[in-house]
Amino acid sequence: MRLPDFKVEQWMNDYENDAIYNMTDTCVKALTLQELLDCEDFDFNELTLDYGKITGDVELKKEILSL
Repeated sequence: MRLPDFKVEQWMNDYENDAIYNMTDTCVKALTLQELLDCEDFDFNELTLDYGKITGDVELKKEILSL
């Protein structure tokens, strides 16, 4: 399937980096990872990024079953 160019994004690609005043953004400013982490009280220092239990989180399944 061929979709036509999204004209606003194409215009932004061509001109946004040279603008003196950029008043046409189509989204909010992206956060750095540190800015995102600063928004949360959770201590991410002990967080392990893995798939977790293959059969699903036991506590989550208990909560679902309690419904």
